[in-house]
Amino acid sequence: MRGTILSLFLLFFPCASRADIALLLHESTGKGVSEFTSAGHSAVYVSGICMDTPTRLRLCKPDEEGSVIANYTGFGENQPYEWNIAPVTIYLYGVEDPKNIPLYGNAELRRLLQEAYRQKYLGAVCPQATCGAATSGAHWRDMVGSTFARDIYSFRVRTTLEQDAALVEEFNSLPNVNHYNGFTRNCADFARGLINRYFPGSAKPDHLNDFGMTSPKAITKSFAHYGEKSPELMFSAEKFSQLPGPVKRSVDCRKGTEVSFRSKKWIIPMLLRSNELAVFMAAYAITGRFNPQHNYEKHPTAHMAELNLREAQLKAQGRTAELASIKEAKKSEREGAIGSRELWADYKLRFQPILARAYQDGVFSNRREVKTYFKELDRQGRPDLDANGAPVLRIGDSTVGLTRDTILAPGSHRLIAYKLMLAKVGATLESSPKNRGTLPQFQSDWQILTHLQNVEQASSAEPTLAPPQRAQ
Repeated sequence: MRGTILSLFLLFFPCASRADIALLLHESTGKGVSEFTSAGHSAVYVSGICMDTPTRLRLCKPDEEGSVIANYTGFGENQPYEWNIAPVTIYLYGVEDPKNIPLYGNAELRRLLQEAYRQKYLGAVCPQATCGAATSGAHWRDMVGSTFARDIYSFRVRTTLEQDAALVEEFNSLPNVNHYNGFTRNCADFARGLINRYFPGSAKPDHLNDFGMTSPKAITKSFAHYGEKSPELMFSAEKFSQLPGPVKRSVDCRKGTEVSFRSKKWIIPMLLRSNELAVFMAAYAITGRFNPQHNYEKHPTAHMAELNLREAQLKAQGRTAELASIKEAKKSEREGAIGSRELWADYKLRFQPILARAYQDGVFSNRREVKTYFKELDRQGRPDLDANGAPVLRIGDSTVGLTRDTILAPGSHRLIAYKLMLAKVGATLESSPKNRGTLPQFQSDWQILTHLQNVEQASSAEPTLAPPQRAQ
């Protein structure tokens, strides 16, 4: 399993050893203002800049993977800070070590990880009295485990050490004071300003489609187009999918005009004003269309960026005969990251007998039990952290590991683990392509599931469940 963990780390952070900046587009959770706007959220990842404190930057050491800088309406800390910075694995998954990324997540586990982060890193700015459990709405919590609540797209380009050093010096010298304004100084404005310090004019608002405001989707569209037009910047995209569990899935980000004809809350009022609706639809169709998922599928890996650069060089040199091999390599790279329709269909067929055997053995009674198992775990389980900070789930006297490295470890309850992986794989295969995550992640899940199935069948005659051995 450790080889799998390493490969997944390289998938999550493929450019950790070089200097990059990425604009992060967070899908809408449908909560707060997003219930009406579906705007989502913007933040910025920098691979060469790390957290000195949550409100102070430093350059990363060679073995560090970078951090996320984000701005919210208010962090709920002892001063009104404009921004916080957090290590990228903590920001995305709530854990420091990538091998501790959870396979499953619920609200209680996220709160546990948030509190662990607060105690370790936020003591000086976020004491228990003002930042504890009673202040659940404070946005410092959004710096921990963002994928528990939503999908996040990352659009990145190459930078330099000099650019990173300049940003560290600038941010550390400026006052970190919050002046948040939803119309003129929101999270997208903050992210746009940070990105444009590196590449002036690369992240632009769309005032026509956002009614004079700056939206996360607008600046992402312009930045992605900027990267695509500059192959020397090695533009690539990644997707960090929402963790499976009982938390409601996030939804697509939208621009202002897009909301008017896509949102159920607005479509009926807008139909009564059909002339305005027609104008909004035309404005979006002509100037505002952007699909983050399609852009990600087009540029899903760092190696794809290398192929795009090589393609641009061959075209510039007039060596068109060599383009066919580049096209084939790009297809192979894309399918290796997100799969093909035929491959996913094959996995669905292969899953059916596994599920049928689970019914036969009494692991589950029917498909409904599989689909609702995450909610069952949410009701019965108590999340905890083991001695290494890895998430586990305690159900009665039993414990099951919740990471790829611990779910098969001695002491992890085999039957609970098997049921969890059946539910996880089943949910992935029933999801739309947009909600599947990456192919390497799924293949790792499949490997765990089939191992658990083999162990379960080999010991089905045993009167009690023995803890499984670690996979080799």
